[in-house]
Amino acid sequence: MNKNTIHKTKLLSHRRWYIIAMVLATVFFLGAFNIGSWYFVKRMEYYLDDELGKRLSIAAELTAELLARDIQDPLAEEDRALATLTLGRVQKAHDLQGVFLVDDNYTILASSELLFDFGETVSYWRDDSLYFFRAWQGEASIAPLHVLEGNRFKTAYAPVLDSFGEPSSVLILEANAGFFELLEVFHRGRFVVLLASLGLLLLLAIFLYWAITLLLRTEASLRQAERLATMGRMAATVAHEIRNPLGIIKSSADVLQKKYDSEESPDELFQYIPQEIRRLNRLVNDFLLLSREPSLDTAMNDVKETVKKAVFALSPDFEEAGIALESDVETDIQPFKFDKDAVHQILLNILLNALHASEAGGTTRVVAKKVNIKGKFFVQLQIADTGSGIEGDPRRIFEPFYTTKASGSGLGMAVSKKQVEAHHGWIEMTSKKGVGTTVTFYLPI
Repeated sequence: MNKNTIHKTKLLSHRRWYIIAMVLATVFFLGAFNIGSWYFVKRMEYYLDDELGKRLSIAAELTAELLARDIQDPLAEEDRALATLTLGRVQKAHDLQGVFLVDDNYTILASSELLFDFGETVSYWRDDSLYFFRAWQGEASIAPLHVLEGNRFKTAYAPVLDSFGEPSSVLILEANAGFFELLEVFHRGRFVVLLASLGLLLLLAIFLYWAITLLLRTEASLRQAERLATMGRMAATVAHEIRNPLGIIKSSADVLQKKYDSEESPDELFQYIPQEIRRLNRLVNDFLLLSREPSLDTAMNDVKETVKKAVFALSPDFEEAGIALESDVETDIQPFKFDKDAVHQILLNILLNALHASEAGGTTRVVAKKVNIKGKFFVQLQIADTGSGIEGDPRRIFEPFYTTKASGSGLGMAVSKKQVEAHHGWIEMTSKKGVGTTVTFYLPI
């Protein structure tokens, strides 16, 4: 790996940590914001409840002192009328929901604005029996916030003392706490913000996963590009150093064949040299194709003709080996853009593998059809044989230099994969030992 690639790899690693740091900072900020807003609302609730309680306590004690001074017997009609008038003034002065004077059985002795009738018993005060009992013991008290039929209110209890300093009745002040509705709105808003924060965190998590995956792929791509560049330089050198001697060997073999071979008794040894030269040339071509990005010559071509040409080219070899070669191509596949030479070579590579893996009596079948995958149309080309199959992970066959044949180079399927991917398609393989192998590749229409 050269210095430039190492620098790019380090840069990608730094950027990955920048993304992680940014996401962590965002998580911290959102968490702190939600916790802070929750704490703020809770403190506001406590503060407002406390302030309302203090205000009610002062008003209750002052009103109780006033009633103790002016009213001798709340059961007397004249004193009851005076108490009702006083309670009404206190209600208006302090903007209260109601002011009541009751006995020890929660029975109304007097009330502001005649909210309850004289002698009527109010049952919901029994929920505050502890605070009511304190008032009868001579101690003013404030009950917690109540919610009744959707209305929030706070209640204060204060003893009204007789001339002997003993509680003769209890004064009850009720204040509307509707402003807590605003805090409830804040609560709902905070809940919405929390949901939005969780959604944002989810999006950030997806972004982080995508970004890191992209960075890792880019890093791997850089390393792969570096390896391919090194391989490409080596391949170019090897190709130059091999092809020149091969050309000389082929020319010499042609001269020797013309000079010493005869049509009456041809010597098959003269055929071995051109065959091996062609094999070496194919090996060099595969090595060159693997070491650089494929350069496609795409045009409107008919895949039916390409399949027919590949099957026709290898039919004699399959027939000689006693293996049936069948093809089934849908007739409604219209011409589309692809490199016919590249696809022809892919088909030849796969068919040759099927030929070498099969024995006499076997069958190899080529199927081409149009398929719809997630709303996009592809041509599916499938080659299935009944050969020996592959033991282990069949996907390894696409790795460069991996082969299951004693004389194979391990480049054919790796080159085929690159050419399929250059068409923006993909290739798959399934295989079972002793049953056969199926290779399928997809070309986008």
